[in-house]
Amino acid sequence: MAELNVCLLNVYLHNNDARCIASLEKVMEGHVRQTDMFVILGDFTGLANSKGDSEVQRLRYKNIVPLTVTTSSVPRASTSFADNIFLNTEMQLQFTGMCGVVRQGLTHLAIPRGWVWGGPASEHCPVWCEVYTEPLLAEKVVSNGGPHIE
Repeated sequence: MAELNVCLLNVYLHNNDARCIASLEKVMEGHVRQTDMFVILGDFTGLANSKGDSEVQRLRYKNIVPLTVTTSSVPRASTSFADNIFLNTEMQLQFTGMCGVVRQGLTHLAIPRGWVWGGPASEHCPVWCEVYTEPLLAEKVVSNGGPHIE
């Protein structure tokens, strides 16, 4: 079985924090190679509010959840959240196409919801995506010029 190395970065971007993407790009520049599998996940509400999502896509990261989908667990909440997962080019090759937002089973009877019980454990719905756990078969050219499948 081949080894699969994945780097994860969990972020929480407040309102109007689109400028943080430029800082993030500089930090990653020295630590993440183009061939590394890299995932940025977390709360991107600040980007959604400031239209900074194009900044992440400019870095050639693909969002898994459509940017128009809200991930708030509380219906009709005053604040809507935009949790998401962004995959770099290499990680996109491992992505199976299966993803979603968990919206059911997030409440518990022991958690208050205002003056009643049965509130959510978090205001955010979990976001998930499925990736292959082994590197995909890559076609390589061997020294004689013919294709070689690993």
